[in-house]
Amino acid sequence: MVAKPQTQCGFCVKRQNKTIMKKIILFITIALIIIGAIIAVLVKYKKITPPASPEQKVEQLKEEKTKNLEASGYNECMKQVKETDEQYENCVYEKLRSAGYTDRVNCIEEGNENPPCDDIDRYNAQVYADNECGEKIYTETTLTEWDCLKLLSE
Repeated sequence: MVAKPQTQCGFCVKRQNKTIMKKIILFITIALIIIGAIIAVLVKYKKITPPASPEQKVEQLKEEKTKNLEASGYNECMKQVKETDEQYENCVYEKLRSAGYTDRVNCIEEGNENPPCDDIDRYNAQVYADNECGEKIYTETTLTEWDCLKLLSE
């Protein structure tokens, strides 16, 4: 004789389903708590950041560029270029001042557009000062803006 399988009562099946549902809900709740904690830790340590506004993106881009300029040596190079240019301008001014001209006008760049440059002696003094100071200050090893730009591509 073959034994009939026993069937559970309807109440027992409902009870088991409720227990299974409670376990599933508990599992989902625990999983959500763990995921929330992981996200909180990642956000705290800046692994994940919320989407940035356009203003924040611009600021981040500026900061990144500044860091890149510093890291490449570009800023330090440009500082030296500006110092050399200032030395040159001061040298030219001193030469012109010693020749009796204190107007600080660059007649080579401005030509005859500026009244002091109408005088040929003034113009010649400018040319002489530019040549003498240029030879003295700008040597083969003097850094230029182009040299600094090369640092950005390395």
